[in-house]
This record gives sequence, C-alpha cells and structure tokens, in this order.
Amino acid sequence: MNNLPVAGIDVSKEYSDYCILTPDNTVFSRGKIFHHPASMDKLCRQLDDVEKAFGFKPICIMESTAYYHRILYRYLTKHGHKVMLINALQSKAAADFNIRSAKTDKIDAYKLALLYGMKHLKPSVVPDSIIQELRDLCRNHCSLEEQLVVSQERLRSYVEQTLPGFEKAFSRLVSKSGLMLLSQYASKEELNAAGIEKIAEIISTVSGMGQSWSETKAQMILSSVNNGQEFISSQSHSAIIKSIAITILGIFDAINENDSALELLFEQNLSLAEDRSLLMTIPGVGKQTAAVLISETGNFDSFKNYRQLTAYYGLDPKVNKSGKGSRKHLGVSKKGSPLVRKMLRMAVQNSVYATKKGKAANPVLAQFYKTKAKDKSPKTAETAVMRKLTAIIFAVMRDRKPFELRTPEEHIAIMGIERLQNKSISA
Repeated sequence: MNNLPVAGIDVSKEYSDYCILTPDNTVFSRGKIFHHPASMDKLCRQLDDVEKAFGFKPICIMESTAYYHRILYRYLTKHGHKVMLINALQSKAAADFNIRSAKTDKIDAYKLALLYGMKHLKPSVVPDSIIQELRDLCRNHCSLEEQLVVSQERLRSYVEQTLPGFEKAFSRLVSKSGLMLLSQYASKEELNAAGIEKIAEIISTVSGMGQSWSETKAQMILSSVNNGQEFISSQSHSAIIKSIAITILGIFDAINENDSALELLFEQNLSLAEDRSLLMTIPGVGKQTAAVLISETGNFDSFKNYRQLTAYYGLDPKVNKSGKGSRKHLGVSKKGSPLVRKMLRMAVQNSVYATKKGKAANPVLAQFYKTKAKDKSPKTAETAVMRKLTAIIFAVMRDRKPFELRTPEEHIAIMGIERLQNKSISA
C-alpha cells in the first residue's frame, strides 16, 4: 500500500488519459483531458478532490515522451502539483504487471499509477527553462546541419551531371557566390546566355570583391563549364539545382538565426557562459560542443563521480553474463543522448589526430588512442578516449578550473602532493 494517492497520466500528442488511485490502489477516478487550459483544469480539480478526501496531495506520474509532456507538466507544476517524469524504459516495465497483453492509453495510465507502488522509480531530470531553451537550440542546430549535409550531396550529384567543371571554379561548391549563381543559372545554356557581365555582377555583390576580380572569376566559371565534357542538358535537372541551391541558402540563414539566439542566451546567462568557457579550455571542445554538453547534461553537480556521468552519456560498457558463462562486453549502453556522443566523438577526433602542423591538440589522449588502437578498431579506440574525455570534463566542471595538460605521471605526482597538503591542513 502507498502512503500517497497517485495519478498515472499517459500522454499523447493532443490529449492525455489519467487514472487516479487511492493509497490502497483502488481507482478513485479516471478520464481524458485535452491539452488546453479548460480541460487541464479539470484534472487539477480532480487532484484537489483527492487531496481533500485523503489529506495528502497526490503525486502525478507521467512518461517523458519527446516534447508532448511539456505543456501538461508545466501546467500541473505551475498549479502546485508534484509531477514525476519517468523514462520510457521504466514505464515499459508496467506492461508486465499481468498476463494480459492488452494495451490502450486508459490501461497505460492505470499501470503508470501502479508503477509508483514498486518504490524503485527514478525520476527523470527535468531541466529548468533556460537549459531547455539551450537544449532546443542545440538540437535544432544539429538538425539543420544534418539537412545541410544531405542537401549539399544532392546538389553535388546534379551539378556533376549538368554542369561538369563548375565546382572547380570555387574553393567549395556551397560557397555563397556559387549558390547564388546556381539559384539563377543552373545550366550551361543559362550561364552562357547570362555572360561574363551578369555573372561578375552577382559574384561582386555577394563576395564584395572588385569588378576586375569578379570578371576574371566569371571567365573562369564559363571556361570550366565549356570544357567539352559530356553533360546532361535537362530542364528538370536545372529546376532541381535551383531549388536545392535556394534551400541551402535558406538553411544557412536558419543556422545563423538559430546561433544568434544561442549566443544571446549565453550573453544573458553569465553562469552558462562561464561553464562554456571552462569546457572550451579542453582541447578539441569548441563552442558548439561545449553548448551541447551543457544543454544535454544540465547540472554537472548532480553527478557524484565521472562514472555516473559516463553512464549518463551512454558510454558505460554493456555486459552480458549468465551462470558460469564467460563475461561478454557488448559495446556501450547508448542509453544517453546520441547528440552528446556524436559531439564527444568529434571532440576526440579533433584532439587525437594530427593537424596540418603535424601535432595533436592533446598529445596525452593521442598517445592513449594509439595504445588502444594497436589491438582495437579505430571506432572502439575512439570510444575509449571518449570515456577518458568524459572524466576530464567531469574534473574541469567539478573543480571549476581550466584544463591543464598533464601526463599520467605528472597527474599522479600532483595529486599525491595535494593529498599530503590536505592531510597536513586537517592535522
């Protein structure tokens, strides 16, 4: 028997089913509400009636479902009700309460309420509004970057068929000058009809370069596309190239808009800006990676040690052992944010691989990677370094000190001295 009445709420896009249980697990009331104030107020009144009947404020249990739960969660907490968000993996366990395999929103709400009685629920960490805003902006940036990569590859495939040689005239195909040209002239015939003067005018306007330089560039473009190579003359290809070029220009504008809002958020929150500055002292961690780490982690102080942070990021090893069988490691759990793991892998690659100057940004991690890579695949070795990097991130945020590059021997020596100093102080 529970000490408190419990309300299980199964959240969907437009409405939610709820089931309120008394402390002895009998159904007090159940129903459906829509996600607008008048309907959500109905649930608040039901919860108030339960409090009057039993003398305790009921606790609401709901599953963390993408973004669907946010409106109802905020509404209930705003009106003074206690809400526990739980991970979908925990709520899935409710399906095994009985033999019947029936699954409806009404039944799921009832099972969520029963699940509280198991006393093993671990509430999900609910970020405050600032961290949630930061998380939304970081995830949107990542989504836009993914769209950009797909659009760039599609553009390249059509340009290579319709305008072979065009890309050679630019340092990169998706330069703004190249995109502006392709958004207006997407075939050999259109470029030749436009001529040097119109092409040079677009290049000069976009790049800010002088007329003479722009005309030379325009001549280079026309020479590149009129190179005698076989090409596909197709109105449909030209239309597709124009539409993709316009799309990419729009994505660039969207990224700039998103990142301006991101920077404004850091400017308005000095503690977040300080956290980002600390993380950026770690080799391989740039502005975007630091922002993602903060947004996906929330409060670093909620982790007691780096192992907890490693597990939160889904980098803890997945082990399979039963009976007398040998213990098998099946990679990492991947239970945490995939975006964090993506950014950590990028940070590792930036820190352990040699740059154009021939040096790695973090020679200590680079040596660790080389050691691991001797008998493991590059990806597995990178994952091992990601765990090391997570330990570094934890230490930097715990101590609130910028990163210092140390060899393992230097670190052991310094830590030994610090322990002796702490002992002498306490004595």
